Amino acid sequence: MVHKCGSEEPAMAASSVSGCYSLYVDTILDHVVVETNRYGRQKNQVWKEVDEAEFKVFVALCLRMGYVKLPELRNYWCSSGDFGDAPICAKYMSRFRFEEILSHIHLNDNNRNTHDDRLFKARPVIEIFTSICGKLFRPSRKICIDESIVPFRGRIIFRQYIPNKRHRYGIKVFKLCAEGGYTWRIQVYAGKDPTRQGSVAQSAVMNLVDGLLDQGRTLFTDNWYTSVDLAEVMLSSNMVGTIRRNRVGMPKLTKNRKLKRGEKVAVQNRKGVVIIRWKDKRELFMLSTMHGDSRSERTDKPTIVHAYNEGKTFVDTSDQMASYSPFVRRTCK
Repeated sequence: MVHKCGSEEPAMAASSVSGCYSLYVDTILDHVVVETNRYGRQKNQVWKEVDEAEFKVFVALCLRMGYVKLPELRNYWCSSGDFGDAPICAKYMSRFRFEEILSHIHLNDNNRNTHDDRLFKARPVIEIFTSICGKLFRPSRKICIDESIVPFRGRIIFRQYIPNKRHRYGIKVFKLCAEGGYTWRIQVYAGKDPTRQGSVAQSAVMNLVDGLLDQGRTLFTDNWYTSVDLAEVMLSSNMVGTIRRNRVGMPKLTKNRKLKRGEKVAVQNRKGVVIIRWKDKRELFMLSTMHGDSRSERTDKPTIVHAYNEGKTFVDTSDQMASYSPFVRRTCK
Protein backbone atom coordinates (compact mmCIF):
# COMPACT_ATOMS: atom_id res chain seq x y z
CA MET A 1 0.00 0.00 0.00
CA VAL A 2 1.32 3.45 -0.93
CA HIS A 3 1.22 5.45 2.30
CA LYS A 4 1.70 8.97 0.95
CA CYS A 5 2.26 10.35 -2.51
CA GLY A 6 2.44 13.71 -4.21
CA SER A 7 4.25 16.93 -3.33
CA GLU A 8 5.95 17.16 0.05
CA GLU A 9 5.61 20.13 2.42
CA PRO A 10 8.40 22.38 1.01
CA ALA A 11 6.95 22.05 -2.49
CA MET A 12 3.40 22.67 -1.28
CA ALA A 13 4.52 25.95 0.28
CA ALA A 14 5.96 27.28 -2.99
CA SER A 15 3.37 29.65 -4.48
CA SER A 16 5.19 31.00 -7.55
CA VAL A 17 7.30 29.81 -10.47
CA SER A 18 10.39 31.43 -8.96
CA GLY A 19 9.63 29.77 -5.63
CA CYS A 20 9.48 26.33 -7.24
CA TYR A 21 12.67 27.08 -9.17
CA SER A 22 14.46 28.04 -5.95
CA LEU A 23 13.54 24.75 -4.30
CA TYR A 24 15.60 22.83 -6.84
CA VAL A 25 18.28 25.30 -7.86
CA ASP A 26 19.38 27.46 -4.92
CA THR A 27 21.32 24.76 -3.07
CA ILE A 28 23.02 23.65 -6.28
CA LEU A 29 23.93 27.22 -7.27
CA ASP A 30 25.38 27.90 -3.82
CA HIS A 31 27.61 24.85 -4.18
CA VAL A 32 28.70 25.72 -7.73
CA VAL A 33 29.53 29.31 -6.72
CA VAL A 34 31.76 28.05 -3.89
CA GLU A 35 33.62 25.56 -6.10
CA THR A 36 33.92 27.97 -9.04
CA ASN A 37 35.49 30.60 -6.80
CA ARG A 38 37.80 27.98 -5.30
CA TYR A 39 39.01 26.95 -8.76
CA GLY A 40 39.27 30.58 -9.84
CA ARG A 41 41.59 31.36 -6.92
CA GLN A 42 43.67 28.27 -7.66
CA LYS A 43 44.17 29.14 -11.33
CA ASN A 44 44.07 32.93 -11.42
CA GLN A 45 45.61 35.29 -8.87
CA VAL A 46 43.44 38.16 -10.11
CA TRP A 47 40.22 36.17 -10.11
CA LYS A 48 37.13 38.26 -9.42
CA GLU A 49 34.81 36.37 -7.09
CA VAL A 50 31.40 35.52 -8.51
CA ASP A 51 28.44 35.80 -6.15
CA GLU A 52 25.06 34.09 -6.28
CA ALA A 53 23.29 37.02 -7.97
CA GLU A 54 25.88 37.27 -10.74
CA PHE A 55 25.88 33.52 -11.26
CA LYS A 56 22.09 33.52 -11.65
CA VAL A 57 22.50 36.10 -14.41
CA PHE A 58 25.05 33.80 -16.02
CA VAL A 59 22.63 30.86 -15.84
CA ALA A 60 19.81 32.99 -17.25
CA LEU A 61 21.96 33.94 -20.24
CA CYS A 62 22.79 30.26 -20.80
CA LEU A 63 19.09 29.40 -20.77
CA ARG A 64 18.32 32.18 -23.24
CA MET A 65 20.99 30.84 -25.57
CA GLY A 66 19.08 27.57 -25.54
CA TYR A 67 15.98 29.36 -26.85
CA VAL A 68 17.66 31.78 -29.27
CA LYS A 69 19.99 29.92 -31.63
CA LEU A 70 22.99 31.79 -33.04
CA PRO A 71 26.01 30.31 -34.86
CA GLU A 72 28.70 31.32 -32.34
CA LEU A 73 28.87 32.38 -28.72
CA ARG A 74 30.21 35.85 -29.55
CA ASN A 75 27.16 36.51 -31.76
CA TYR A 76 25.04 37.03 -28.64
CA TRP A 77 26.99 40.22 -27.94
CA CYS A 78 27.05 41.41 -31.56
CA SER A 79 25.12 44.59 -32.43
CA SER A 80 24.95 43.76 -36.13
CA GLY A 81 21.52 43.74 -37.67
CA ASP A 82 22.05 40.11 -38.62
CA PHE A 83 21.85 39.12 -34.95
CA GLY A 84 19.63 41.87 -33.53
CA ASP A 85 20.44 45.56 -33.08
CA ALA A 86 20.13 45.48 -29.28
CA PRO A 87 21.86 42.37 -27.89
CA ILE A 88 20.27 41.52 -24.55
CA CYS A 89 23.30 39.66 -23.16
CA ALA A 90 25.45 42.82 -23.23
CA LYS A 91 22.95 44.61 -20.99
CA TYR A 92 23.56 42.21 -18.13
CA MET A 93 27.11 40.88 -18.52
CA SER A 94 30.12 41.55 -20.70
CA ARG A 95 31.26 38.82 -23.03
CA PHE A 96 34.66 38.73 -21.31
CA ARG A 97 33.05 38.14 -17.91
CA PHE A 98 30.69 35.50 -19.30
CA GLU A 99 33.56 33.58 -20.88
CA GLU A 100 35.64 33.98 -17.73
CA ILE A 101 32.93 32.37 -15.60
CA LEU A 102 32.28 29.72 -18.25
CA SER A 103 35.94 28.72 -18.31
CA HIS A 104 36.17 28.44 -14.50
CA ILE A 105 32.95 26.61 -13.65
CA HIS A 106 33.69 23.77 -11.24
CA LEU A 107 31.49 21.42 -9.25
CA ASN A 108 34.07 19.78 -6.99
CA ASP A 109 37.44 20.46 -5.37
CA ASN A 110 40.24 19.10 -7.57
CA ASN A 111 42.50 18.65 -4.54
CA ARG A 112 40.18 15.92 -3.23
CA ASN A 113 40.24 13.86 -6.43
CA THR A 114 41.46 10.30 -5.77
CA HIS A 115 41.04 9.38 -9.47
CA ASP A 116 38.89 6.31 -8.75
CA ASP A 117 35.55 7.94 -9.57
CA ARG A 118 34.83 8.83 -13.19
CA LEU A 119 32.04 11.13 -12.03
CA PHE A 120 34.14 12.94 -9.43
CA LYS A 121 33.90 16.30 -11.21
CA ALA A 122 30.09 16.28 -11.11
CA ARG A 123 29.38 13.93 -8.19
CA PRO A 124 28.32 16.56 -5.60
CA VAL A 125 25.78 18.21 -7.90
CA ILE A 126 24.34 14.85 -8.99
CA GLU A 127 23.88 13.86 -5.35
CA ILE A 128 22.39 17.23 -4.35
CA PHE A 129 19.95 17.18 -7.26
CA THR A 130 18.86 13.59 -6.61
CA SER A 131 18.37 14.31 -2.92
CA ILE A 132 16.23 17.37 -3.64
CA CYS A 133 14.05 15.51 -6.17
CA GLY A 134 13.37 12.77 -3.63
CA LYS A 135 12.56 15.15 -0.78
CA LEU A 136 10.06 17.30 -2.68
CA PHE A 137 7.85 14.59 -4.17
CA ARG A 138 6.68 11.09 -3.33
CA PRO A 139 5.75 8.87 -6.30
CA SER A 140 2.28 7.37 -6.50
CA ARG A 141 1.43 3.81 -7.54
CA LYS A 142 3.05 3.82 -10.99
CA ILE A 143 6.75 4.37 -11.64
CA CYS A 144 8.86 3.84 -14.75
CA ILE A 145 12.58 3.32 -15.39
CA ASP A 146 14.30 4.08 -18.67
CA GLU A 147 17.45 5.78 -19.92
CA SER A 148 17.91 9.25 -21.36
CA ILE A 149 20.84 10.75 -23.22
CA VAL A 150 22.37 14.07 -22.18
CA PRO A 151 23.77 15.40 -25.48
CA PHE A 152 27.58 15.47 -25.45
CA ARG A 153 30.08 15.10 -28.27
CA GLY A 154 33.24 15.85 -26.31
CA ARG A 155 35.94 13.40 -25.33
CA ILE A 156 34.93 11.29 -22.38
CA ILE A 157 35.47 7.59 -21.81
CA PHE A 158 31.84 6.78 -20.98
CA ARG A 159 30.21 8.66 -23.85
CA GLN A 160 27.48 6.50 -25.37
CA TYR A 161 26.14 6.02 -28.88
CA ILE A 162 22.44 5.14 -29.04
CA PRO A 163 21.16 5.29 -32.64
CA ASN A 164 17.44 5.35 -31.80
CA LYS A 165 17.68 8.48 -29.63
CA ARG A 166 17.23 12.04 -30.87
CA HIS A 167 20.75 12.91 -29.71
CA ARG A 168 22.74 9.81 -30.62
CA TYR A 169 25.93 10.76 -28.76
CA GLY A 170 25.96 11.69 -25.12
CA ILE A 171 26.02 10.59 -21.51
CA LYS A 172 23.54 7.90 -20.52
CA VAL A 173 21.38 8.64 -17.50
CA PHE A 174 19.10 6.05 -15.91
CA LYS A 175 15.93 7.74 -14.67
CA LEU A 176 13.10 6.74 -12.39
CA CYS A 177 10.05 8.83 -13.24
CA ALA A 178 6.64 9.08 -11.62
CA GLU A 179 3.28 9.78 -13.23
CA GLY A 180 3.32 13.13 -15.00
CA GLY A 181 6.99 12.79 -15.92
CA TYR A 182 8.49 13.85 -12.58
CA THR A 183 12.11 12.68 -12.30
CA TRP A 184 12.45 11.19 -8.82
CA ARG A 185 15.95 9.71 -9.00
CA ILE A 186 18.77 9.50 -11.54
CA GLN A 187 21.93 7.43 -11.95
CA VAL A 188 24.61 8.47 -14.41
CA TYR A 189 26.22 5.57 -16.25
CA ALA A 190 30.00 5.96 -16.14
CA GLY A 191 31.03 2.68 -17.72
CA LYS A 192 32.30 -0.50 -16.10
CA ASP A 193 32.11 -0.52 -12.31
CA PRO A 194 34.18 -3.21 -10.54
CA THR A 195 32.03 -2.90 -7.40
CA ARG A 196 28.75 -3.52 -9.23
CA GLN A 197 26.80 -6.67 -8.42
CA GLY A 198 24.78 -8.27 -11.21
CA SER A 199 24.15 -6.82 -14.65
CA VAL A 200 24.21 -3.11 -15.42
CA ALA A 201 20.44 -3.11 -15.94
CA GLN A 202 19.59 -4.98 -12.74
CA SER A 203 22.00 -2.88 -10.68
CA ALA A 204 20.50 0.34 -12.07
CA VAL A 205 16.96 -0.80 -11.29
CA MET A 206 17.73 -1.82 -7.71
CA ASN A 207 19.57 1.44 -7.01
CA LEU A 208 16.77 3.56 -8.45
CA VAL A 209 13.88 1.85 -6.65
CA ASP A 210 15.60 1.86 -3.26
CA GLY A 211 13.09 3.18 -0.74
CA LEU A 212 10.05 2.55 -2.95
CA LEU A 213 9.65 -1.23 -2.77
CA ASP A 214 7.02 -3.14 -0.77
CA GLN A 215 4.64 -0.16 -0.82
CA GLY A 216 2.14 -1.23 -3.48
CA ARG A 217 3.80 0.40 -6.48
CA THR A 218 4.09 -0.96 -10.00
CA LEU A 219 7.37 -0.62 -11.87
CA PHE A 220 7.33 -0.42 -15.69
CA THR A 221 10.48 -1.28 -17.65
CA ASP A 222 11.42 -1.95 -21.26
CA ASN A 223 13.17 -5.05 -22.60
CA TRP A 224 16.67 -3.78 -21.77
CA TYR A 225 15.89 -3.99 -18.04
CA THR A 226 13.21 -6.67 -17.80
CA SER A 227 14.32 -10.19 -16.90
CA VAL A 228 12.83 -13.16 -15.09
CA ASP A 229 15.57 -12.98 -12.44
CA LEU A 230 14.82 -9.32 -11.70
CA ALA A 231 11.08 -10.00 -11.53
CA GLU A 232 11.64 -12.78 -9.00
CA VAL A 233 13.77 -10.47 -6.88
CA MET A 234 10.95 -7.91 -6.93
CA LEU A 235 8.03 -10.29 -6.29
CA SER A 236 6.99 -8.27 -3.24
CA SER A 237 6.35 -5.35 -5.61
CA ASN A 238 4.61 -5.30 -8.97
CA MET A 239 6.63 -5.26 -12.19
CA VAL A 240 5.43 -5.01 -15.79
CA GLY A 241 7.58 -4.79 -18.89
CA THR A 242 8.49 -5.98 -22.34
CA ILE A 243 11.07 -8.76 -22.37
CA ARG A 244 13.42 -10.20 -24.98
CA ARG A 245 12.56 -13.68 -26.21
CA ASN A 246 16.15 -14.91 -25.61
CA ARG A 247 16.36 -13.86 -21.96
CA VAL A 248 17.57 -16.49 -19.50
CA GLY A 249 14.61 -18.15 -17.80
CA MET A 250 12.13 -17.67 -20.64
CA PRO A 251 9.84 -20.75 -20.89
CA LYS A 252 10.04 -22.74 -24.14
CA LEU A 253 6.26 -22.79 -24.56
CA THR A 254 6.16 -19.04 -25.17
CA LYS A 255 8.88 -19.19 -27.83
CA ASN A 256 8.23 -22.21 -30.03
CA ARG A 257 4.53 -22.14 -30.92
CA LYS A 258 3.51 -20.22 -34.07
CA LEU A 259 0.77 -17.65 -33.50
CA LYS A 260 -1.76 -15.96 -35.75
CA ARG A 261 -2.58 -12.28 -35.35
CA GLY A 262 -4.61 -11.73 -32.18
CA GLU A 263 -3.53 -15.03 -30.59
CA LYS A 264 -1.55 -15.25 -27.39
CA VAL A 265 0.00 -17.79 -25.10
CA ALA A 266 0.79 -17.27 -21.42
CA VAL A 267 2.90 -19.18 -18.90
CA GLN A 268 3.30 -18.64 -15.17
CA ASN A 269 6.39 -19.99 -13.44
CA ARG A 270 6.54 -21.46 -9.93
CA LYS A 271 7.22 -18.08 -8.34
CA GLY A 272 4.25 -16.35 -9.94
CA VAL A 273 5.94 -14.52 -12.82
CA VAL A 274 3.69 -14.44 -15.90
CA ILE A 275 5.15 -14.37 -19.43
CA ILE A 276 2.80 -13.54 -22.31
CA ARG A 277 3.55 -13.86 -26.00
CA TRP A 278 1.04 -11.97 -28.12
CA LYS A 279 0.86 -11.53 -31.89
CA ASP A 280 -0.37 -8.20 -33.27
CA LYS A 281 1.41 -6.71 -36.28
CA ARG A 282 4.48 -8.30 -34.77
CA GLU A 283 5.15 -10.59 -31.84
CA LEU A 284 5.42 -9.04 -28.42
CA PHE A 285 6.77 -10.66 -25.27
CA MET A 286 5.57 -9.24 -21.95
CA LEU A 287 6.36 -10.03 -18.32
CA SER A 288 4.22 -9.26 -15.30
CA THR A 289 4.07 -10.16 -11.63
CA MET A 290 0.50 -8.83 -11.28
CA HIS A 291 -1.46 -9.76 -14.43
CA GLY A 292 -2.96 -12.93 -15.82
CA ASP A 293 -3.75 -13.58 -19.48
CA SER A 294 -7.08 -11.66 -19.57
CA ARG A 295 -7.98 -9.26 -22.37
CA SER A 296 -9.06 -5.63 -22.10
CA GLU A 297 -12.78 -4.83 -22.29
CA ARG A 298 -12.04 -1.86 -24.57
CA THR A 299 -9.99 -3.72 -27.18
CA ASP A 300 -8.74 -7.20 -27.90
CA LYS A 301 -5.32 -6.43 -26.45
CA PRO A 302 -4.16 -8.25 -23.31
CA THR A 303 -4.58 -6.12 -20.17
CA ILE A 304 -0.84 -6.33 -19.56
CA VAL A 305 -0.23 -4.49 -22.85
CA HIS A 306 -2.69 -1.73 -21.93
CA ALA A 307 -1.07 -1.31 -18.52
CA TYR A 308 2.41 -1.12 -20.03
CA ASN A 309 1.39 1.43 -22.68
CA GLU A 310 0.06 3.71 -19.94
CA GLY A 311 3.06 3.36 -17.67
CA LYS A 312 5.94 3.52 -20.14
CA THR A 313 5.32 7.17 -21.11
CA PHE A 314 6.58 8.81 -17.91
CA VAL A 315 10.23 9.05 -19.00
CA ASP A 316 9.17 10.24 -22.46
CA THR A 317 7.24 13.08 -20.80
CA SER A 318 10.28 13.95 -18.70
CA ASP A 319 12.53 14.04 -21.78
CA GLN A 320 10.00 16.16 -23.67
CA MET A 321 9.90 18.78 -20.91
CA ALA A 322 13.71 18.85 -20.73
CA SER A 323 13.94 19.40 -24.49
CA TYR A 324 12.20 22.77 -24.22
CA SER A 325 15.32 24.38 -22.71
CA PRO A 326 18.29 22.89 -24.61
CA PHE A 327 21.81 24.19 -24.15
CA VAL A 328 24.20 22.28 -26.36
CA ARG A 329 27.35 24.37 -26.74
CA ARG A 330 31.08 23.89 -26.26
CA THR A 331 32.56 25.26 -23.05
CA CYS A 332 35.61 27.51 -22.88
CA LYS A 333 37.77 24.88 -21.16
